[in-house]
Amino acid sequence: FDDLSPRVQALVVSDDGSGYDASARVAYQLDCWFSSDPYAKVLALLYVSVAMVLIGGGLLYGVSATDPGDAVWETLAGVGIDWTFASAAEDESYRSLSGSATRIVAIASSLGGMFITALLLGIVSDAVGDYVDDLRKGKSDVLERGHTLVLGWSDKTLAVVEQISNANESEGGGVIVILAEMEKEAQEELIDEFEYDDFGTTVICREGNPLLVTDLKKVNAAGARSTIVLADESMTSDQADARSLRVVLSLVGLRSKAGAEGHMVVEMQDVDNEPLVR
Repeated sequence: FDDLSPRVQALVVSDDGSGYDASARVAYQLDCWFSSDPYAKVLALLYVSVAMVLIGGGLLYGVSATDPGDAVWETLAGVGIDWTFASAAEDESYRSLSGSATRIVAIASSLGGMFITALLLGIVSDAVGDYVDDLRKGKSDVLERGHTLVLGWSDKTLAVVEQISNANESEGGGVIVILAEMEKEAQEELIDEFEYDDFGTTVICREGNPLLVTDLKKVNAAGARSTIVLADESMTSDQADARSLRVVLSLVGLRSKAGAEGHMVVEMQDVDNEPLVR
């Protein structure tokens, strides 16, 4: 008992002094497992499938003259691989499968196979749905280089996008990447509602905090040709300028590590704070 892990010991003991019964502790441990392990669903399905095959093989071996190995294999054929396993119980190729008990085991194995298949389809559907949601929410990295990066969102953002698009007309268009603390879908909706000529310029939106280096790396801030830092209009002038200064310092540190250069424009709310970013 001492060799078991603390989590398993907590499930085995009848009373750990917490006042909760075994079923509540099992539910809690399962909740912790599913929350902490991204592969918990797949592993749980694998464990259930193996247990179902072993139990079904043991039952089949007990009610028929089938060898243990053949019993496990025939049960495996009934769990998710061959749903005709129950009806084949009376076929001549299953001479060892006879009697009502054998048919019950065969039907139970086939029903279990349907259950396992349904769970597998649900897991695959959830995985595909989560991947599509991540793409829609803009959680993937931006792989552009030489793009124009706009940090922050304000009333000036759409006008900035229009002006940059006009400037890129001579080059046949370009790429504008916006990183703001606003949902990607909301940013794209506002841009779609804004009537302007893009002249071949593509706008890519990402949700994130310009103060975080991880979010700056997500939009490849070090590889941007030019960066525009917009002031936060929800703050006071000094607070907005202090925030912009922190963003500039993060950009400078990120570019120095990557050995990259780029033009930077910073919006300051107080003219007295302009020397701080020069």
